[in-house]
Amino acid sequence: MIQDDIIAYLESAIPPGVAVDSVAVDTDLIATGIIDSFGIVGILSFIEEQFDITVADEDIDPEIFRTVTTIEAYVEQNRETAS
Repeated sequence: MIQDDIIAYLESAIPPGVAVDSVAVDTDLIATGIIDSFGIVGILSFIEEQFDITVADEDIDPEIFRTVTTIEAYVEQNRETAS
């Protein structure tokens, strides 16, 4: 399941000093500090490799990476257009 894979990745990549133990589908990943500018690069690499999609430069928008739900929607949309 896409959500489970994303959550597992994010939980393994929580930066030191971020006071979050787990990630829910609606956790604000940017506001909590789970994803910062370096974190966006990491999640981009992860979703490209894990889900075999290419993230276009114009799609690098913090709103797409705000929650697990928005990331999942982006992945699903791009998997459909790649088919």
